[in-house]
Amino acid sequence: MAGDNAGTRHLPRGAGACPLCRTGRSCNYAAAMTADAAFGLMLGILAHRVGWPLPHGGSQSIADDLAAFFTELGGEIVTNHKVKSLARLPPARAVLLDVTPRQLLTIAGEQLPAGYRRQGMRI
Repeated sequence: MAGDNAGTRHLPRGAGACPLCRTGRSCNYAAAMTADAAFGLMLGILAHRVGWPLPHGGSQSIADDLAAFFTELGGEIVTNHKVKSLARLPPARAVLLDVTPRQLLTIAGEQLPAGYRRQGMRI
C-alpha cells in the first residue's frame, strides 16, 4: 500500500520505531519541530523512561504554591466576588480576571483601547 509507510519514511530503513523515544510510527521527530512539538516529544520520552511527570500532591499543589508565593509578595486573591466595574476595585498595578472578552468589555468599558472594543463587539 502506497501510504503504509507515510509515518515512518523519515526513520532509518528497517527501524520501525523512533530512535529517540521508541514511540513507534506516530513519532515525527524529524519534522520541523516547534517548541510545542519538542515539549510533547520530551513528555513522551519521559513517560516511556521514568513514567509521567506529576507533581507531588497532585496538580492542585502547583496552584497552591503559586498562590502562597503571590500572597508572600503582598498580593491579594479574592474569589467569589462579582466585579461589575474596574472603577469599583481598589488601585492596583495589575488585576487578573477570569472572564470572557464580552464580559471584559462590560467590566472595563472605556478603559480598553477602541480597537479592542470594536473587535470585542463582533464576538
